[in-house]
Amino acid sequence: MIDYIVAYTDENMNDGKISQLLRGSFTLKIDKSNCYDNPDIKVVFSEKGFLFQAKFNNCESKFKDTMTMFALSLAYREKMEYYLNLTSSIIDKENYHDVIDIKKDFYVFNLKYFFSNPIHYNYQQKHTIWKIIFHYYNILEQHQELKIQIENLVDILHIEQNQEEDKKEKIKENKRKKLK
Repeated sequence: MIDYIVAYTDENMNDGKISQLLRGSFTLKIDKSNCYDNPDIKVVFSEKGFLFQAKFNNCESKFKDTMTMFALSLAYREKMEYYLNLTSSIIDKENYHDVIDIKKDFYVFNLKYFFSNPIHYNYQQKHTIWKIIFHYYNILEQHQELKIQIENLVDILHIEQNQEEDKKEKIKENKRKKLK
């Protein structure tokens, strides 16, 4: 389990200090892909969490909103990892009969809980921060990969069902030939 760092500061930190805090080294490249920098706040994301820098007073609600969005991204990533592990365990055990249930569960999850943009368009700052989170943590790519894997499992199930039906049909055909 990865420990996450969520930091709130009003100190004006340079990129090196931010990298040191978030990564424990000076290797974090801070750019538009992982940073939201505005006159009131600066938010920098890394693989282990994020730093929220308040440039004015009373930014606690924006920090809480950012923390909520980060937690949502973690929940999405955890759920997708759960499904990936589930699909790989089914293929390893050759237990394809649960595939349809997994596909249905995944689709229900998507309909109820998965949104590429859960932020109302009126909240431009939150919307922009969510886009950074969504892209930086590759949530859409992981979701698409999972969707393809589940579809592949369903295809395997159909192939096996067709093969089984073909075997049964051949047995019936052989019986009919013997009876003639």
